[in-house]
Parts: sequence; structure tokens; C-alpha cells
Amino acid sequence: MRSTFYAAMLFTLLLISSITAPAASSVREEFKVTEVFLKADDGRPSGPCPLRVIFNGYITANGPGTIKYTFTRSDGATGPVYAMEFQKAGTQAVMTNWTLGDPRVLPRYAGWQAVKVLSPVEIESNHETGSFEINCGTGVYQAREMNPKGPGDDKTLSTELVSLMQGQTARLEVANTGDQSLVVWLFFRDNEGKVLIKKEVKIKPGATGALEYSITGPNNPLNIAAQFGSKDNRSLLLIHPTLEIVNKQTRSTVKTFGPEAFTQIWGDLPAGRPAVRNGDRQAQP
Repeated sequence: MRSTFYAAMLFTLLLISSITAPAASSVREEFKVTEVFLKADDGRPSGPCPLRVIFNGYITANGPGTIKYTFTRSDGATGPVYAMEFQKAGTQAVMTNWTLGDPRVLPRYAGWQAVKVLSPVEIESNHETGSFEINCGTGVYQAREMNPKGPGDDKTLSTELVSLMQGQTARLEVANTGDQSLVVWLFFRDNEGKVLIKKEVKIKPGATGALEYSITGPNNPLNIAAQFGSKDNRSLLLIHPTLEIVNKQTRSTVKTFGPEAFTQIWGDLPAGRPAVRNGDRQAQP
């Protein structure tokens, strides 16, 4: 009878094990990475070469475990291998950067950077999401290339002649991208080089200065060039200029010229420099 009792107990234990084992195995899910993501903070940076592109992203896993990952790039380069430990399911941040650009050799470049998990299973972030394009070799940023000695004293940068019609306003705006205040001269010239209007502004870091001009005489249209200059050799490379042709009545923009349009170097600032005005406004975010 005792043997029958033990046999019954053994059968019961085996039955319980057979029922709970599949349930337990289904709970213990295999450790894996479920998502990887990487994107440039600024996908279209511009400025003096070289430029630094910063990438931020994350890696998500479904539970505790250790992964190995690296960063890959469009030029074929691969970064060091890193280890990341997950104590539980969740997401952890990753960050990397890429400095590139040369005004002679590589003024423009379009590429991508990605984060790639190597183990436990390979998975890589989307190349399109991590794409970017730099531009550091046009317009104002080529001033040193057009004049190897640098802009020098009393040098200015100008657009080519543009047509201004009655009822339109030309607005020249310059932003200070440096970390110190800059004194900048703004002016418009006609097709004969005559100064039509001029203004001197002291621009704080991150702020802008502007000058506007409209046709007041019978000339219609009038060909004009927007121009800016500074005494400091380095200042021209820290100034981000734009020229807008605006409809005076509707204030809508007719045409816009970016930094790439300021390619003409002039040797002298206009005579009779006006006093500095402190009415520059803060740059908009």
C-alpha cells in the first residue's frame, strides 16, 4: 500500500512538472536588442571648415544582458567596440560625433552615420535617418581662398548686382556667430559703386544687425549690391549674412540670397564711417 502511495505522489509531481515547465520556458524570453536609432542634431550644418556633426540616439533591449556595439560611417570607417549592460528591459542613450570639411578639398559632403549592435545579434540603425550634409566652403567662408592673405584691413564682402524694383525693399541682415561682440559696416552700392546708404552696428554674440534700402528716385529698376565689412581680419568669417528682397506692401519675401551669394571682395570701406548704433536685435532661435 505504501508503494502505491509513493507511486501516486511521483505521478502527481511529474504531472505538475509537465504542466508548469512550458509556462516557465515561455516566460524566459531570449535576450535581444529590439531597436537602434541614431540621428544628427543638425542635419545641414554650415559655417567655417571644419564642421563638427553631433549624433544622438539610443539602443533598446527586452531584458537584462550585455551587448556590444560600434558606430559605422558612410566613408567606410568603423569606430571602437563598446559594451553596454542592461539590468532590465529598457532604453539607453548613445552619442558620437564626426568632424570633417576642408575649404579646398572637401567644402561639401553628404553622408551618414549609424549605430551598429554586434552582439547578441547584429542590427544597425537606418542610414537615411542618420544622414547629413555639410556646407563649409561657399560664399563668405571662401574669403580666405579668394584672397590667401585673408580679408585684411578694410576688406568687405559683397553680392553681385541684384535688381530692386519700385515697391520693394532690400534688407541686409548679418548674424554674429562668434563669442565676442563685432563692429560691422553695412551698406548698399549701385552699379557704379556709389554708396547709397550705410550703417555701422555693434553686434553682440548670437545677435543680428540689419540695414534696409528702398528706391526713392525715378530709377526703376535699380541694380544694387549688398555689402558688409569689418576691421578685424577674422570677423568676416564669423558673420552670417543674408539679403532679402521684400514687397513693401505685403512684407512678403520676393527673393533671398544666403551666405553663398557674398563672394565679391572689395578693398575699401566707404568713407565717413557713421557712429555705432546699438539697436541690433537678438537673433531668433
